[in-house]
Amino acid sequence: MRVDSVAALPNTVLFPPDANVRQKVLAEGQRRLIDSGLIVPDGRGNANYDNALLSMTAAVADPRLIILARRESLEGGRYEATLFLNNVEIVEVIRIDKHVYRLTRIRDVPTALQGVRKMLGLPARSSVEPLPIEVRVNVFEQVRQLVAAKNPEGAVQTLIDAQTPPEVAAGFVAALAKPTGKSMVSILRTVSQKVVDVRVLGCYLNRHAAWITTVITKPQERVVIEAADGKKFLSRLTDRVASFAERFVEPT
Repeated sequence: MRVDSVAALPNTVLFPPDANVRQKVLAEGQRRLIDSGLIVPDGRGNANYDNALLSMTAAVADPRLIILARRESLEGGRYEATLFLNNVEIVEVIRIDKHVYRLTRIRDVPTALQGVRKMLGLPARSSVEPLPIEVRVNVFEQVRQLVAAKNPEGAVQTLIDAQTPPEVAAGFVAALAKPTGKSMVSILRTVSQKVVDVRVLGCYLNRHAAWITTVITKPQERVVIEAADGKKFLSRLTDRVASFAERFVEPT
């Protein structure tokens, strides 16, 4: 596909800088594809390629959208999945061993986004009233710094000073200070194999709710903070994907 890098995959493994090593990697990959029947040499120097293999490879090599989902558990476990979307394919890539990846074709965007929601382990329901609030980016960064410095009271007061209701401020800071898990979903829009725009959703879980954060840039840079259950998170994720490419999201 004439690319020398793939988002979220180890380029030093896929495309070794040493020309000799790179040729060995290519030859080994071709051998495995031939052995599995995905490439069938015709005996005249050419070959027939499996159509699904070509279509999936095209989506990974030159996607229109990339969705990166990362989850960290309280025990330190880390889970990652990457979705590559073009006009005809959705391919999910998950690492199952150090240099072993599983590629799966996904039927449609709603199914793909539901898979992201399930991977992040969001609660089915939230016990916290969903009341979105907005703060300036510098306020949000100050809150995170105060939490990191073991000063949750200062973080709560900073949010209250920024016109955040006390119960919302306390709930969000509690999730930041002692999360049962945290996640990040990045949505990247690409043109000609280059990333041209990014949307990011942060997610912090505790026993009461999942708190999601989203940066918005107009009319000024702010962070939206809200408690959410799985349904609300899916709605927000769908909105972000649709803001890049409405054709990817079916009407509900």
